[in-house]
Amino acid sequence: MSYMFSNVAEPTGVSARVKPEMANLSNVPALDAYDPSRKEKKLQEIHNGGQLLNMFPMMPPRRECQDGAFAALFLFVAAGTLGAGFLYMSRFNNTSRNDDSRFFDMETHDGMKVEDLNKHIFHIIISGLIGSAASLGAAFFFMMLARTYAQCVVYTALYFVSVLMVITGMGMMATGVSRMGQSDSASAIVLVASGGILAAVGACYTACIWCCWGHMIPFTVRVVETVADVAEDHPCMIIVSLMGSICSFVWTIAVFSVLAGVVLKGKKDYAELETHESKGIMAVVVFMLAWGGGVIYNVCHTIYCGVFARWYFRLKARSLLVPSTQVALTTSFGSICLGSLLVAGVRAVEYFVRASQRQAQEEGNIVTCLLLCCLDCLLSIIGDILEYFNEWAYVQCALRGTNFFDSARITYALCTCASMQYIITDLLVDSVVTLGAFFCAICGAALSAAYCYNAGPGVTEPNSNMILAMGALMGLIGGTIAGATAMSIFSSGTKTLLAAWTEDPEPLMHSYPEIAQDFSQKLYGARYG
Repeated sequence: MSYMFSNVAEPTGVSARVKPEMANLSNVPALDAYDPSRKEKKLQEIHNGGQLLNMFPMMPPRRECQDGAFAALFLFVAAGTLGAGFLYMSRFNNTSRNDDSRFFDMETHDGMKVEDLNKHIFHIIISGLIGSAASLGAAFFFMMLARTYAQCVVYTALYFVSVLMVITGMGMMATGVSRMGQSDSASAIVLVASGGILAAVGACYTACIWCCWGHMIPFTVRVVETVADVAEDHPCMIIVSLMGSICSFVWTIAVFSVLAGVVLKGKKDYAELETHESKGIMAVVVFMLAWGGGVIYNVCHTIYCGVFARWYFRLKARSLLVPSTQVALTTSFGSICLGSLLVAGVRAVEYFVRASQRQAQEEGNIVTCLLLCCLDCLLSIIGDILEYFNEWAYVQCALRGTNFFDSARITYALCTCASMQYIITDLLVDSVVTLGAFFCAICGAALSAAYCYNAGPGVTEPNSNMILAMGALMGLIGGTIAGATAMSIFSSGTKTLLAAWTEDPEPLMHSYPEIAQDFSQKLYGARYG
């Protein structure tokens, strides 16, 4: 299947998209932002992307494995981490395999020993799994809401935070006013002032959303309806979310088990570690969490993209999930590992710089603190850009089976020639994803806490509050992971629809003509006024 740039969806028959190999300095408006020397380099990159488009057709019947070395590296690291995590977990629960008796004499700040924690560790882990399962149920419910009441969901996603700020601020003000005239009038005044400021900020935020984003809401509603409709027709994607959540939960437990085993077996207390030791250890932990978690998340993202792409081009198959999963776990797995590795490296360095900044602040070294603060901001921006661009690159991995860097080149060429920024800036789908993930996390935490209360320590044990808190925390973590993975269906679906429409708008014109016309009008209106 070769790529197409037809004029079928343009309002006046004039195409607002340009073939990458036909791009020049006059027909690609996005290049106007660069100086003349950089324009030529960017134009050459677009032409290179156009050549790759011709070399790698969409949805090929056979694919070659890409970036296999990085897949092998990740599998080696993952096997070592899971093995070490299982070893330390078994030692925590088996005194005969633990040759350091001091380990079982250690206590937490409130007097709990390892033996006490072992009594409840099973319930705490189960609570995390319950939180993940509950959040997936909440995610499915949220998708049904988005399909039936898309407008309500989008408005709620946009105004939830600002309205919550106003309500909280007014509640603080009311509480402060009720305490006026009592002995602690000073704190009442502070409460009223803080509540007023919070309510005012929330009101200003609400006004900004209405003035700046109000015109984008109808467009976002139609996109959310379309993606939710496809997701409802292919509920198999929830299975991917479930498996991804379980893998993420197991990976998190394994990494922290290795951390606990290494630290507790080597030192009496984590606080006794030297500063540079603790920063180095935690940077490695952040790297492992980010790499493993990123691989799992991006595998799910690539599978979602494959399902949406096969639906878009109406490929005949018994199940759209099976071939999409095969691509993500075989031929494109190395590319997923490579992109996730780049992000994990940046996040680990970012954590180390941030920890060094806190140390410099404590030591009163203002110059070093300012320099590290600037470096931290730069690394944070680089990490965010990598994460965002990776998601677009993995769409091409799902569509074409190209390696990571070729996918990035194709993505740049397509998005630049089609001026996709005009459409992307008018989409507020990420707000819907954030609201859905928050809703799933709260549901997971609540059910996990309820499980620990009924099946765990009960109300008579002295450490019941701590165990309940730990269970709720595990549920919150599991619910957040599961919710974010499930809600990314909206983000993945939107990106796939845009990428596929950029090359061939006809399938979307036949399936959802209104949304295809919206895409064209946004693009045409922005480019030609």
